[in-house]
Amino acid sequence: MPRTLRSIIINSIGLLLLSVTCHAQYRPDSLYGGRLGMDLSRIPMHFLVPERTDLELNADLQLTDKLFAVLEGGWNKTVIHNKPVFDYNSSGYFGRLGVDYNFLKPAYAHETTIVYGGIRYGMANMNYAIPQYQITDSTWGNVTGSLPQRTVTAYWIELVVGMKVEVVKNLFLGWSMRPRILLSQNLGTLVRPYIIPGYGKGVNNAVFDFNYSVSYKIPLFRAKEHPPKLKTETKTPKDKQVQVKKTAGSGS
Repeated sequence: MPRTLRSIIINSIGLLLLSVTCHAQYRPDSLYGGRLGMDLSRIPMHFLVPERTDLELNADLQLTDKLFAVLEGGWNKTVIHNKPVFDYNSSGYFGRLGVDYNFLKPAYAHETTIVYGGIRYGMANMNYAIPQYQITDSTWGNVTGSLPQRTVTAYWIELVVGMKVEVVKNLFLGWSMRPRILLSQNLGTLVRPYIIPGYGKGVNNAVFDFNYSVSYKIPLFRAKEHPPKLKTETKTPKDKQVQVKKTAGSGS
């Protein structure tokens, strides 16, 4: 596991344990708002895998104290030049719709950190083509050709586990882990898409992804703070008798 990824996970777990340790009985009444964000992990992806260019945006809206509606979408372009073997190009858009559930109990009325699990349903529409390819065979000779552009639609489902932390007022950093299962199987009889926008490698029926995002919260309602109720001790008749005896004894 890369050192940076390991550090992110360890720090996030530490924040989670600290939040649980500091838990008090506060309840946010109306801490509702929406977040708009961007997946930062897609930016270095282009430098690590130069043939890929990705953009992903996300938005969520708090429905209850625990439940969030989520909308994610973006774009991918993939261009591969592997002459003289083949050329490949594709582009397309994707969207995901789902919900997140916050497992973290608030430590105070305006608590904003969330540790969540969720589910997404994803769809991508894309075009891909192989302008030229060449198959070299010493026995049967070389074969050259091309595959014309084709439009396909892919569907998948994914589970999400992640965390979002408010680093400054209304600005959040977060990460998530996402196993995905491809539902579409008719993506190509000869060649499947190399990259499906929003999903990953099209040759795999199951993939795993990691996201690191930044988002800004637009507050819609303010929370009302409810401090924990202090327990008051009530004296029983037996306690009162003991108190009376102690008083009488001190008087004598």
